Amino acid sequence: MKHLKNVHQGDRAGIVFGGPSLLEQEFNFQKLRDKQLVIFLEAQALTPWFLAGGVKPDYYLMQFPEKCQGNSLHNFIFRGFLAGIESRWLLKRTHLPILQDMKTNFDRYFEAWRPHRGPHKRFRWKPGAFLKDSPYDLVHRLGKEVKIIANK
Repeated sequence: MKHLKNVHQGDRAGIVFGGPSLLEQEFNFQKLRDKQLVIFLEAQALTPWFLAGGVKPDYYLMQFPEKCQGNSLHNFIFRGFLAGIESRWLLKRTHLPILQDMKTNFDRYFEAWRPHRGPHKRFRWKPGAFLKDSPYDLVHRLGKEVKIIANK
């Protein structure tokens, strides 16, 4: 972040965070580019839907890279595993194949961790493991011109 000091002084910027409202409103990201804004994209906002819009951000914010191994749906399912809850009944039919993949390949994505610290610590993501459509999976589609700002 120190390298960005005064780089865009006087420029206007837009920060895109993840969330359902952009999708619900069918937000057109080209409007940000048309206004010549410097675009910062938060990690969880990187989705196939965003990429389909064709607008490249100037910066990609990965405040916590370790949280980018899965998207919001993946993390919801993972939390269900930790709680011992069958999340199948809480998901749309279109998401059931993702649940099935995570169950079938559980040992590929997750590992035992610190169960003595509580049920929320029973498992963790394996280092280097990530799921399809996660920020790690999609980041390569941004292109080399996009600068990544990461905590680590």
